[in-house]
Amino acid sequence: MLFPETTERSNRETLHLMTGKIGMLFTAAVLLAGGCATNSLERSLPGEEGVDPAAVQAFVESLERKMMQSGDTLNGDPNAFMLLKNGKVIAEGAWAPCRLDAPRHVFSMSKSFTSTAVGFAVQEKRLTLEDPVISFFPDKLPLQISGHLAAMRVRDLLTMQSGHKSDPIGKMFEAKDLVRGFLGSEIEFKPGTHFVYNNGATYMLSAIITKVTGESLRDYLTPRLFEPLGIENVKWEADDRGVNFGAWGLHLTPEDAAKFAQFCLNKGRWNGKQLLSEGWINLATAPQCNVVAGDDRSDWNQGYGFQFWRCRNGAFRADGFLGQYAVVMEDEDAVLIMFNSSNRLQPALDTVWETLLPALRGEPVRPERKTTDASLRTLLAGLTLSFPEKTVEPKLFRPGGKVSVSLPDDNPFHAEKLLLEHDGKQLRATLNGYPMNFGIGSWAENPAVPGAADGERSYPIEGPLFGRAFQQGADEWLLVTVSPNSAIQNFFRFRFDGGTVALEGRFNFDETPVETTGKID
Repeated sequence: MLFPETTERSNRETLHLMTGKIGMLFTAAVLLAGGCATNSLERSLPGEEGVDPAAVQAFVESLERKMMQSGDTLNGDPNAFMLLKNGKVIAEGAWAPCRLDAPRHVFSMSKSFTSTAVGFAVQEKRLTLEDPVISFFPDKLPLQISGHLAAMRVRDLLTMQSGHKSDPIGKMFEAKDLVRGFLGSEIEFKPGTHFVYNNGATYMLSAIITKVTGESLRDYLTPRLFEPLGIENVKWEADDRGVNFGAWGLHLTPEDAAKFAQFCLNKGRWNGKQLLSEGWINLATAPQCNVVAGDDRSDWNQGYGFQFWRCRNGAFRADGFLGQYAVVMEDEDAVLIMFNSSNRLQPALDTVWETLLPALRGEPVRPERKTTDASLRTLLAGLTLSFPEKTVEPKLFRPGGKVSVSLPDDNPFHAEKLLLEHDGKQLRATLNGYPMNFGIGSWAENPAVPGAADGERSYPIEGPLFGRAFQQGADEWLLVTVSPNSAIQNFFRFRFDGGTVALEGRFNFDETPVETTGKID
């Protein structure tokens, strides 16, 4: 079986597969169970905090319109959001089968937590921003230490200006010892002069924290950040040496992310206690270097701090693959968490600036909108993921139908047979011996698919998978799998054509499908 690996290579964050092929149709990504904090944030209503509920409705509708699929393009969708104003949750919702209480892998949002750990270590005088990186690992240095390596500081890791021309993370894994791999990689530029999105640099920050504290990144942050904020049962993936990856691997609920963002908005203060200095928060979230993303209107072209992205309109954010956002709007005393499953990254943020920001500033909403707090609550309670459908009378694959399909050798699904069953209420597809149910008109719950994954950076699958079937034509169906614990979605399309069945599959982060044609037995 094959699962996507969880590293990211650029600020556009392209998740790639271990062998470049889809090996198991219905499994997606890291689905690790975790707990939901019982120490909840205070709730309020938009109107009570001076925000027109019509703006929240406009945000939800615009988000669906800009991110939901149209035609044959399946680029993902919104999964959950949480909006805070004046430190209180004023609106929250999840598109079923996604849930607000389900922790998920937040990918590179993890980086901002790693930066925060460095802040605590600096505060405790365990290290400084100017410490040379090589000073922490004298036993892992290459035989020849280049001038660029010698000049690299902790600050350069935080700003992703280590001097690398490209992210060394792949070569680090090839070296087995990730620290040795980083220190032995080629450093083409003088540190502090060249930005490149660098997972390896963030991993090194985690390794440095472990070196100077004797604890993993997660364990070090637990009494300093997670416990005070009520973030419980924290999962953070680690290498075989016990070093949390730092750049990715953290699992959070929307409320966990909201607490962290509010902590940053509070300048390191929580429940009346200054946990981390205001000076560090200001430094970490300020633009420390320029990032050239081509378009001045891009939220990836506003500067980079210490593992935080700057945004337009004076905001900043923690940012993860497929649109995991924790947006802090200081001037508006507001926080927005968005968990998405989308490659359409900029449109999600555009929606914030166009619909929510004016209302958060107290500006009036279009007068024709008459949304109330109560009607908004009803709207948010009924959110559900949906995909385009074309319901017509089937010709070959009807309710009660059961079709066995023989697949050719060396097909990209690595299976000999596909069994398709239709009982009128749901479709069942069995591939490689694993059945998966897809509801018609609703999402069907399935247990996690067991099994190992190819490659060293794969993780076990835990938690339920939900499937739903969307008719695309007389004898064509789109099958979608979603997990509340993951941003990764699977799309599988099959079309009957005489005695054959054309099959196509892909993930939401990759627009290139794999295809094959099988013969009906």
